[in-house]
Amino acid sequence: MPLESRTLSVATFKSFVFVILMAQIYSHIGGSGNPIVVAFLANSLLALCVLLYFSSYGSPFAFLPQRKTWLFVPLFFLLGTLILGLLSSEKVQIPDLRAFLLPVVLVPIMEEIIFRMGLWSFLGRVPSGAKLYLTAASFACLHTNGSQIPLGPFLLGLMSQWMLLQGAGLMTVILLHMASNATIVIFLTLDPRWLDWLRIFYINN
Repeated sequence: MPLESRTLSVATFKSFVFVILMAQIYSHIGGSGNPIVVAFLANSLLALCVLLYFSSYGSPFAFLPQRKTWLFVPLFFLLGTLILGLLSSEKVQIPDLRAFLLPVVLVPIMEEIIFRMGLWSFLGRVPSGAKLYLTAASFACLHTNGSQIPLGPFLLGLMSQWMLLQGAGLMTVILLHMASNATIVIFLTLDPRWLDWLRIFYINN
């Protein structure tokens, strides 16, 4: 087997093992608990391990963007969603924002550290294009119940990893992830019908 093919095979196997282990951790810790709380607890532990590792060996990506214009990406995403929500809304329903602290603020921070930095380094010296796909696919696999194709998480993972490679900085992709999760709050507040429209990003098998 050529060296490049062998390296890619090893990286694919690592991604597979990573997803299986994460799923087992979620299942073992979770039981009948809230899946978001379970994900936060498991991700917090893994993110701490990743940060401790990079405190000694250095992060593969910068925290701040090379150009501040990258920060307009999550801003435009959030404003675009908000404007469309306002245009289509019939009645504003104010949700309990405390319930969104974990999924909108804290979980994105942990997940971006684990997937964009940790998994990227864990996959080793394979071509960036292959690692781009594998990290996005791994992220998507952990955001599905098994009966759906998680197109939305895959696209978010793909875009986030590509932005990092272009110098967007970890902070930018964290904000993009937060903005993506915050759309749920916008939908529930402005127009709950939008939640039905989001099904296009989770294709049923």
